[in-house]
Amino acid sequence: MQSEHTFSTKTSTNTSTKTTIKTVDENSSKDTFDKTTAINPLQYDARSRKLLSNRRLLAYLLKNVCHQFSNYEISEILPCIDSHIHLADVPLNSQNYYTPDRIIGDSEADKDPAEGNVFFDLKFTAHVPENDITLIVNVESQNNFRPGYPIFNRALFYVSRLISSQKGTVFNNDDYGRLQTVMSIWIFPNPPKDLKNSVHIFKLTEELIYGTTHLNPDHYQKLGIAFLYLGDEDTKDYPLLRLLNLLYSKLYSQKVSNVSDKDFFNILTTQFGFSSKDDIFNEVQKMSGLGQMIKEDGFREGIEQGKIEGKIEGKIEDVKNMLKENFSIELISKI
Repeated sequence: MQSEHTFSTKTSTNTSTKTTIKTVDENSSKDTFDKTTAINPLQYDARSRKLLSNRRLLAYLLKNVCHQFSNYEISEILPCIDSHIHLADVPLNSQNYYTPDRIIGDSEADKDPAEGNVFFDLKFTAHVPENDITLIVNVESQNNFRPGYPIFNRALFYVSRLISSQKGTVFNNDDYGRLQTVMSIWIFPNPPKDLKNSVHIFKLTEELIYGTTHLNPDHYQKLGIAFLYLGDEDTKDYPLLRLLNLLYSKLYSQKVSNVSDKDFFNILTTQFGFSSKDDIFNEVQKMSGLGQMIKEDGFREGIEQGKIEGKIEGKIEDVKNMLKENFSIELISKI
C-alpha cells in the first residue's frame, strides 16, 4: 500500500470554490501589472505591516483562509488571537518563548546558522476555541508578484521555517506530537490582471494510491499557504476581498478609489464591525489623508506660522554669512 501526500490548491474568485483553469508563469517577463499602483518598497512595507496588525482584520483573515476558524463569528475569533502580535521591526529571539504548555509568542527573525535570518512581516498565534489546536500564522504583504523567482517558493520556504523553528520553542527532543499547525498568508495588492480578485489556498492532501485506509487529516494537514490577489473595491460577493480592497485603495494614493471617505467609514463600521474609534481609521488617515486632518483655521494659522519661521531661518543664515565675512557686530545687529 502506498499513500502519497501532495500539495493541493483551492481557488476562489467568489463565494464558490472552483478548480484553477489558467496557469500563470511567475517567472514570465511579460508585464501584466498596473504600473500606476507601483509604490516605494520601503514605504509599502512599513504601511502594510501597520495595517495588517489590526486584530479585527486578522480575525477576518483567519475566518476566511483557515478552516479551523471558518465556523466561528468574528467576535468569537478576536479573543483567540494571542496578545503577542509581532512586526518585523521588532526582532526577537525565538528561543526565548518556549513554555511546556503552549507557545506564547515567537520571533520575526528565525535564525539558522546555515540560512541566516528570515524576517516575517507579521507573526502571531491563534488558539482555536473549544479544542487544543494552536495555529502559528504569518502574514505577508507582497507588492512584487515576480521578484525574479517563483513567489510560491518563497512562501513555501517561510511556511517550512514556521514548522522547523518549533523544535526548541514549541517542543523539545522528539516530542513531535506537539507540532502545531502553521499558515502563511500572502496578500498581493498589485497582482497580474488575470489573477485579480481571487483567493488560492494550498495545503497538504492525501492521495491514496493503493489500499482503503485513510490517515487522519489532522495528522498531516499541518501547513498551509494562502494567496490573496486584490483588485477592485466592488468585490461585494467575497467579503474578505471587499475589505482588503477597500483598505488598500485608501492606503496608497496611487490606487484610484471610487469610494468616498464617508462611505469608506460607513462600510467598515456597518458591514465589517469596526469601531468608529478603531486604530485602523487613524492609520489610514495618517497614510492617505482620509478626512480633514487640519481645520481650515488651523491650516491658515499654520501657513502664517510657517512664514514667520521661514523669515527667522533666513535671518539666521544672513547672520552666519556676515560673521564669515567679518562684518561688525554693530552692523549685523541692524538687519
